[in-house]
Amino acid sequence: MKRLYLAILVLALACSTGCAAGYAQTPAPKLGDAGEPADTALADSINDFGFEVLQRAAVPDQNTAVSPISLHSLLTSIRVGARKTTADEMDRVLRQEDTDIDFQSYSDLIARLRKVDLATVNVANAIWFDEGFTPSEPFVEINANFFGAQIQTGDLGSVKTASAIDSWVSKHTGGKIKNAALEPDSQMSVELVNTLYFLGEWADEFDERDTYPQEFRPEIRQPIEVDMMHAGGNYLYSEDATAQMVMLPYKGGDVVTYVLVPTGDTQVGDVLAGLNAAEWNRRISSLEEQEGDVAIPRLEFSAGVEGLESVLASMGMPTAFSSSADLSGIGVDPRGPLRLSRIVHRAYLRVDEKGAEAAAISGADGTLAAEVSPARFSLTADRPYLFVIAEKASGCLLFTGVIGDPPQ
Repeated sequence: MKRLYLAILVLALACSTGCAAGYAQTPAPKLGDAGEPADTALADSINDFGFEVLQRAAVPDQNTAVSPISLHSLLTSIRVGARKTTADEMDRVLRQEDTDIDFQSYSDLIARLRKVDLATVNVANAIWFDEGFTPSEPFVEINANFFGAQIQTGDLGSVKTASAIDSWVSKHTGGKIKNAALEPDSQMSVELVNTLYFLGEWADEFDERDTYPQEFRPEIRQPIEVDMMHAGGNYLYSEDATAQMVMLPYKGGDVVTYVLVPTGDTQVGDVLAGLNAAEWNRRISSLEEQEGDVAIPRLEFSAGVEGLESVLASMGMPTAFSSSADLSGIGVDPRGPLRLSRIVHRAYLRVDEKGAEAAAISGADGTLAAEVSPARFSLTADRPYLFVIAEKASGCLLFTGVIGDPPQ
């Protein structure tokens, strides 16, 4: 019996400011409630999953970017149609083997992201079914109602449908990601597409007069010269034997960036290898207000993760990609059963003076007047480092990236 293909296209766009006016806003999931308390348990599952993907995908001296929520949510939507061993393996990889899938919490999280203050986060999902494929009604209803998926039908073996998918992606990423659709394939039964778009301005802008060329030292290659942005002030900051960490909030305070720079002989891969949801939460809780200086490269690059099939298979879900896959809950194709064939993840990231800088943090305990203030810190991202964008209330990671090759 012939196996038909199901493909996933995951696209993520993060801009500092003003780079993508006119993107298409996706209708919110019908049942989402941004007023619900943040589900930190769901965020922990997403974050734990995302860190492992980044650990396995990162390549020394290259830029690697992963959107944990984009990839996790899309795999969760596929998990709706998985059965037996395929479902069990996906549950373990997605960190939801000990609980029923909580679609309502996902819907609430997506709604929360779309309601962040003074920034824009848009999560968009679409599913294209091939002509002749009969989708499962529960699969369509759950994806439409809880994930806000737009349901489309077309000939996935035609250039016309590929062009329609490209147009949809371009709309939802402000034209920054183009030619995203997979090559037309007559054996394709379903193509799922997810985009995550973020646009925010730093709480206080960097001064362009304080941006100047500075050396960046890759782990393997020779040093390069990059445009380094500089600022000083009060930040939430921590450091230990492995890394310095600083939080840089965006306007509104709902979304923040964390920069982790390795210290001493530690490399970014060493820091990344030790990260999971629990360790990440520990690092966040260790941040304290401190005066200091921050220097990070100006960034604009496109990056992605090819070969995510092997990454996810090595994480523990090989059956979904094999002839033994059971994705019968997605629907029926008269030509044969489904298996997961390709997962493509692409990201665009831009960070500049208008989109980065920490605000002064208020609320320090002033009762111990004689306490000695910590020495002024200096954090300079002049070597490969971690760059993370997160929604603050839930802690959910929107983007995680290893910056190993900033633009020269």
